Amino acid sequence: MPKPTLRILCFGASLVEGFTQGGLRYTPYSTTMAQILQEELPGLEVVVDVDGKSAQTVVLHYGGRLERRFESEFFIT
Repeated sequence: MPKPTLRILCFGASLVEGFTQGGLRYTPYSTTMAQILQEELPGLEVVVDVDGKSAQTVVLHYGGRLERRFESEFFIT
């Protein structure tokens, strides 16, 4: 029997994508977060999706860029 899945979306701009120190390093926090969660929650399959887009500002409003980005990339209806 497959394990239940814990699915997390890390959504945002360059910091979510992993750029730090003014773009000198690439270290997505989601990698470490997924490892820690998998160790702490052995009964679950942990899946972390990352949608970080450098040079974009995340603004939540209906009918705008954010809603279309979700629909096209994560198939949310």
